[in-house]
Amino acid sequence: MKKIVLIVVASLLMFALVSAVYASSGSKNILVTFRNIKIVINGEPKLSSQEPFIYNGSIYVPLRFISESLGMSVKWDGPTNTVDIEPLPNTVTIKSEPVPGAEITVEQCPGPVVIFKKKTCKTDESGNFSITFSKSELAAMGDQTDILLTINVKDSARYSLEDVASNRIVVRLLRSKGPTYNFTLLWNQNTAQNKANKGSFAVNPKAQT
Repeated sequence: MKKIVLIVVASLLMFALVSAVYASSGSKNILVTFRNIKIVINGEPKLSSQEPFIYNGSIYVPLRFISESLGMSVKWDGPTNTVDIEPLPNTVTIKSEPVPGAEITVEQCPGPVVIFKKKTCKTDESGNFSITFSKSELAAMGDQTDILLTINVKDSARYSLEDVASNRIVVRLLRSKGPTYNFTLLWNQNTAQNKANKGSFAVNPKAQT
């Protein structure tokens, strides 16, 4: 983990239209100016309890407020007059929801024997869909068979994939009297800031009938 270390030169600020600030090592009076400076981070206005100011042609902003707004932790080491700024541990939050109205292409994964031809199905309003096989197809499957599902949705902007292959899912079917396998199609959305709400599809198996 990389660590950013800043050496603190000045102490806390005493605010006014024109204010005096005393350095921690050696006393020095300086004049600062407040001009109702606004802070905008990633396009979003932020309100800080400490107002930014201008000193000697430079704009000074509250370090802790800015760092924490950018997802960094701030620690103060008094004996060395040092501020340690470190990235916060990555937190991944997954938001899962069903995908209605998706068109699904069902294919057999490559193998020595052709078990079934390409099939298509569609999810209902709850994201549920079913794949039905004939008796001869079920008999040819053996104990298990891998199938490839290709997911197609109308609203591609709503379902922004983390990578181009995230709409293709391999599902393993276990032997069943069938003839129908039931599933739910889910959209797992990554809400981490650096992922920009991208995600991937997932399939949850249900009862086989």
